[in-house]
Amino acid sequence: MSTSTNISAEGFVPPHDLPPRFRKNRFNTPEASAYFDAAHGVTVAESYLEKMRSVGGGPDFRLFGRNVFYDKTALDAWVMTKLSEPLKNTVKVPKSPRPKKSKPQVKKGTAATSNGEGASAQHR
Repeated sequence: MSTSTNISAEGFVPPHDLPPRFRKNRFNTPEASAYFDAAHGVTVAESYLEKMRSVGGGPDFRLFGRNVFYDKTALDAWVMTKLSEPLKNTVKVPKSPRPKKSKPQVKKGTAATSNGEGASAQHR
């Protein structure tokens, strides 16, 4: 089974040697996760797809009652947005901005007490 990607002017073209279970046009979550590996050679966990359905940012999906389905074209389009252009080195790879964790600001010499006042208020 080939895991190389085929790119045409229209976008991704899945390899013709995919197993029969990946030749259909719509997948449930476990099948979509397995399809990413078989067609694109990337690992996308079922739990990640479930999380992205909740918070956004994942591939488009459809509902049939409570059942979730992904169209093959939506999976292919989403994975192509996540893949970078071909690189020769990592020097010019833009770094993802990471959110800074804010620490509570406590001034020196003012310790919090059980009544919410600082230590300086106790010495008045």
